[in-house]
Amino acid sequence: MSTQIPNTETTTPDYLLGIERGHPVRVPITARQPNDSATVAVSQAPVTLSGNYTLTAADDGLVFNASTALVLTVPSGLSPRPAVIVVPPASGNVTVRFSGGVTGNAATSDILRGRTANLTGFVIQPYAEADAYGVSGS
Repeated sequence: MSTQIPNTETTTPDYLLGIERGHPVRVPITARQPNDSATVAVSQAPVTLSGNYTLTAADDGLVFNASTALVLTVPSGLSPRPAVIVVPPASGNVTVRFSGGVTGNAATSDILRGRTANLTGFVIQPYAEADAYGVSGS
């Protein structure tokens, strides 16, 4: 079940992703880009990742539980650009890799996230700029 959020003007970043009562929630800060709808997921179960994975537009609003160390690739040209929550594995890291000119935290280099510093997970969220994402945590 999802609820559509109407389009308005855009600034950076355009929404936050969080968890409310165990479910991912997208909260608009300002507007979305024209022709880009935002979805609030209210009953989606977390998805377990047991190997390397490439995000798709259909992953928007999902929570991923990594069961092992893996590489999560963010490709260019996704529409809408997905916002996801990732819970790192008990041991090892999730490597967030950006391909095709995509930037994460204003760089194209890999970002590593482990559970020790990110007990409740981390967020990958798109900025208003094309193919630019922010990655929370440390």
